[in-house]
Amino acid sequence: MEKEQFLKKKEKVSKVYHIIQSGLFFGILLGGCIVGFLMPLRPKVSDLEKRTLTEFPQFSKQALLDGTYFKDMDTWYADTFPFRDQLLAVNSDIQELYGLRGQQIHGGGNNTGDEIPTGAMTTTASKEPETTVAESESSSEQTTVAQTVAPQVHGSIYVDGKQAYGIYYFNLDAANLFIDTVNRMANGLEGQATVYAMMIPDNSGILLSESKQKEIGGSDQKAAIDYYYKSMNRNVVQVPIFDTLYGHREEKIFFATDHHWTALGAYYSYQQFAKAKGIKAHELSEYEKMSFPNFIGSYYSSTQANELKNNPETVDAYVPLSTNRMSITEKSGNQLNWPIVNDVSSYQPGNKYSCFIGGDNPYSVIDNPNLSDGSTCLVVKESFGNAFVPFLVDHYQKVIVVDYRYYKDNLIQLAKDNHVTDVIFANNIEAISGKESMTKLNSMVQ
Repeated sequence: MEKEQFLKKKEKVSKVYHIIQSGLFFGILLGGCIVGFLMPLRPKVSDLEKRTLTEFPQFSKQALLDGTYFKDMDTWYADTFPFRDQLLAVNSDIQELYGLRGQQIHGGGNNTGDEIPTGAMTTTASKEPETTVAESESSSEQTTVAQTVAPQVHGSIYVDGKQAYGIYYFNLDAANLFIDTVNRMANGLEGQATVYAMMIPDNSGILLSESKQKEIGGSDQKAAIDYYYKSMNRNVVQVPIFDTLYGHREEKIFFATDHHWTALGAYYSYQQFAKAKGIKAHELSEYEKMSFPNFIGSYYSSTQANELKNNPETVDAYVPLSTNRMSITEKSGNQLNWPIVNDVSSYQPGNKYSCFIGGDNPYSVIDNPNLSDGSTCLVVKESFGNAFVPFLVDHYQKVIVVDYRYYKDNLIQLAKDNHVTDVIFANNIEAISGKESMTKLNSMVQ
């Protein structure tokens, strides 16, 4: 009898326990849903991933009928969940705890770069493949490195302690499109403007030893850059910077947590441009220096490696002597009056590289109040060019900056309409290795 009463009592307690357990579970689930729908808490930008998050879908009858409205809402809900970056960071800490991080290569698959031709491109519509080197640099003959390891093409990252490196893969089709673009630009502006080409390497090609580069795979960046230059017309002025950067590799010319070069790396390249153009470069000491600590860049965003997170860097920037104001046209078409070097002290750690020329915008203009000689420069760039542009400001009456990823109009016509005297292609070789983006750029000089 006592045993039967004990069992009934135990069963009752068990039921109460399961009811409480179920209540807690559904309570937490309901609470999560409520938090998830709290609009003020939902982020609009991910600092970790450096992108604008999905916007709440606009309602339309068509979207409701074809089901895309609820699909887009589901994407918005998942992409903008409150505290998403903090949750991603916690996940990274858990992976670290279980030993899932360390020296590593991010990416995967069996992709390799294309074989790099030893001669000049022969398929360009613009003939005259011979080029004039504006500033000769002492460099040994390079050969293509065998693709011994094949991480994911574009965006592959090698992390070694506090330092991360991008792994570059040569794409022949994209390279030929870029070469044809530069040649067309030079031919289209013959007699009006001088076209300069500055091919910017990735950090792995400068900072890693040859043996380590062979170990992690990727393409020979020096050989790739040589191919670009060999294939450009004689009316394109080369600005060779590979050996210059290599000579300063012990200095802070690239970030450790981010894929960009630093302002110091851009400065040494500006010196090479000044030699190519035949002007005197300013000394670094002449500029006002602004510094923004606690920077954690794109390599951390992509890898979530705590080795990078725990070693933030400082972004240094140098203010032009003549002016620190510019006009920016945003992707939305909105125009802003903005500092060339902006104080980003209060920005999130991942956004401090945007101190240079307001970040990536389709079209920007800088007017130098100290010059009236009609000198006008057009810079065609992606984000690597951002740190380079401030050094050009003091040498031109006007500097026009185009980010080809967002600009839509014809570049030759833009140069003619603005009486451009110099065109500078300042481009990172990894950034221009995508065939789709190079097809777009090429269409802008037809």
